[in-house]
Amino acid sequence: MEKKKKKKKKKKKKRKEKEKEKEKEKEKENEKEKEKENENENDEENEQEKESEDKNIKKEKNKEQEKDIENKEEEKKNKIEKEQIGTIEKKKQTVVRLPLEEVRFFELGNNKLKELPYKLFQKLKNLRKLSIYDNSITHLPDSVYEIPYLWTLNVFNNPIKEISTKIQQLQNVIEINFQSTCLKAIPIELYLCGNLKTLNLCNNKLAAIPQGISKLTKLTKLNLSLNKLTLFPLEILKLRELNYLRISGNKLTVIPEDLTKHLNNLNELDVSSNEIYFFPKYILQYGVIKKLYFSNNNISDLPQEFFTNISEKNFSLFYVDLSHNKLTSFDHNWKNIPLRELDISHNNIDQITDLAFGEKSKDLETFKACHNNAFIDLLILSELPYLKVLHLEGNELSQNLISRLNNNNIFIQNNSESTNCNNNESNNKDSNNFTKNVIKSFSNSYKKFHFLKDLILDPKIPLNYKIGRHLYTDEKFCPTFKIGYSEMQGLRTEQEDSIAIHPKIGKNIHYFAVFDGHGGSEAANYAADKLGELLFKKMIEKLTSERKLEIESLSKTKLITIFHQVFKEFNLTLKRLGKDFAGSTAVIVLIIKDKLYSINLGDSRAIAIDTDGKAMPITFDHKPTNRDEYFRIKRLRGIVTNNGRINGGLAVSRAFGDRDFQPWVSVEPSIECYDLSKSNMKYLVLACDGVWDVLSNQQVTDIVMKNRNQNIHKIALNIRNTAYALESTDNISVIVVDLIPNTSTNTNKKDNNNEIEIEKEKNIEKEIELANQLLKKFSQYSSELDNLLDNENKNKNENENEIKKENENEDGNDNRNDNVDEDGNGNEDVIDIDLEENSLNNKK
Repeated sequence: MEKKKKKKKKKKKKRKEKEKEKEKEKEKENEKEKEKENENENDEENEQEKESEDKNIKKEKNKEQEKDIENKEEEKKNKIEKEQIGTIEKKKQTVVRLPLEEVRFFELGNNKLKELPYKLFQKLKNLRKLSIYDNSITHLPDSVYEIPYLWTLNVFNNPIKEISTKIQQLQNVIEINFQSTCLKAIPIELYLCGNLKTLNLCNNKLAAIPQGISKLTKLTKLNLSLNKLTLFPLEILKLRELNYLRISGNKLTVIPEDLTKHLNNLNELDVSSNEIYFFPKYILQYGVIKKLYFSNNNISDLPQEFFTNISEKNFSLFYVDLSHNKLTSFDHNWKNIPLRELDISHNNIDQITDLAFGEKSKDLETFKACHNNAFIDLLILSELPYLKVLHLEGNELSQNLISRLNNNNIFIQNNSESTNCNNNESNNKDSNNFTKNVIKSFSNSYKKFHFLKDLILDPKIPLNYKIGRHLYTDEKFCPTFKIGYSEMQGLRTEQEDSIAIHPKIGKNIHYFAVFDGHGGSEAANYAADKLGELLFKKMIEKLTSERKLEIESLSKTKLITIFHQVFKEFNLTLKRLGKDFAGSTAVIVLIIKDKLYSINLGDSRAIAIDTDGKAMPITFDHKPTNRDEYFRIKRLRGIVTNNGRINGGLAVSRAFGDRDFQPWVSVEPSIECYDLSKSNMKYLVLACDGVWDVLSNQQVTDIVMKNRNQNIHKIALNIRNTAYALESTDNISVIVVDLIPNTSTNTNKKDNNNEIEIEKEKNIEKEIELANQLLKKFSQYSSELDNLLDNENKNKNENENEIKKENENEDGNDNRNDNVDEDGNGNEDVIDIDLEENSLNNKK
């Protein structure tokens, strides 16, 4: 038993020893693992240390590099510090430095600069566009002409008297604008600007254009309007790329009959306000002409060739303006012209009938034939599907026309009495409410009623959608004043202006208004239709409530309160009818006996002209950039962007409508009152911003005074045509009112009108003879030009044939060179070839 016990004890000891050994081994292994882990950790730490050291080294290197870069930049800044220009930021009121070499566009317009620093433009080496318009600069430094990459040079409205001959250095210039400077001549070096595409020399004192303009072979736009040209510059006919030619407001008596034969890319020709006697015969035979402006000339007849020699290409012609000429007939020849707009207003046409229209007339959208004193019997009007605008005021409408229009639900306001109508007041009637699409006539004790009205022939179109409501009567109905007006769509795709003329809207009350629409024509047209009526209605209501008999008995304060109330109510009406998405400015002159009230919203403007020819603004423009308007918009949490627009969109701060710009756009009008009995006001001019954007108050005044002996409508036309010649891009609408038509101005002596007319009649025959002589010279020049072109083409063909022959000879001689004999004949052939090549180069 004891032995067994001993054995067991030994076994236990051994087990314990083994376990201890195992534990020791485990401990050793653990220690080894720990050592390994420590080693790994040390390695990682070492690696991290190395990495951090590398990073630090890199950082130090980067810092050194950055310092080097900063030092270099500082050195550069120090070098060009003298070549920098400071500009003030309005918001931060801090000065920012700009290196001149990086400047691309430089705007210095509308300041009071008298001269430009020579050294400044030496450093503008990469300048692309330079605008220094509306300053007092008398000459340009030569350094301007040395800018190598200049594309555009705008210097209009500066008293610059001459252009330097160094202008030829501007080899990359594309557009040059010297409009409204004082140029009396232009240097021929200008013609060496070979890349020039647009040249504007409008409104200067140029009596002639020097020869050489044909060198501007890339020219596409040329404006020579409002100068003193008496002869058409014939060398213009060589400008084959020209598609836009304005030469209005000169003293031209003749233009080439086959103008478009040579200028076959011409799209627009404006020769209005000249003294042209003959309409060009073959202008539709060649080219792709689209617009013809011939208003305010001496054209008495249209040649038969104009209607018969029509090129198929010229079916693109869609606009013809022949207003304010001396046309006596409007006959069947017009059937061949597929026009969209035709204006024959203010001529001497005796009758206008359906014979003038045919199948090709169905595209007609606008027809203006007002103030011809013509008998009008146009039953075909109801068959013109696209006709939108019809001006027939100042004529006699036949009873058939009135009844036909009535059957088509067309509204005519104040229509002229026809030959079959009697003047009995009891026979005149209102066939329906003022706002309906029906005929409405008024009691009239005078021989003629005159009206100005746009007509829509589609009864499905809502009333006033595209109707500009214009009411007008002549001096027989309103002997107190003389009233003239003129309007045009201009370069816009839609006519958004509307005018309203209501002489004697009430006893001793006269109403004149211009409404300039934006975002559509609905608001402007509705204002022209309704606002005058609403004003008169509110004044009558006030009279009734106060038991007074005459509106002039109302106080100034009460009338101004009515004006504010009417504007608010009218704007709410626009909103209720859903017409307030579009907007409209307004300028209104309301004369109540001897008090004149001027009322305006936005930037349409009215001025008064006194008997001394001085301008006086009677309204004040509302623009977001005006100080009071700017802070008002800011208080309403609106934004006026750098381009002077509310939230970057709207350029006026007060207007009707404009739902998307509420509440920043106000309908609160500015109102002024003037006492006519204590003033020396002679004329009033009301116009949209299409006039005021390009003409100052005094410039408009000068036009009025210069033409004061002409018909009042022609005064308005001259303002319109001048604005268009000065490249107004907007609709243009003008009203001119002569407040005291029987008085002369202090600046001029009284002229005997009869003597002037007799002298004019005597001179007309001489002028016509001279014009005929000029036409012969022009035709000779044209034939010579044709011969030159033929010779050029022949020379080109001959040169091409010679080149082909020479190439063939060269090929033959090359073959000969391959077979050169020992006598050296091949060398003689080579010499001959060289001689031939030299002669060929000379021919080239």
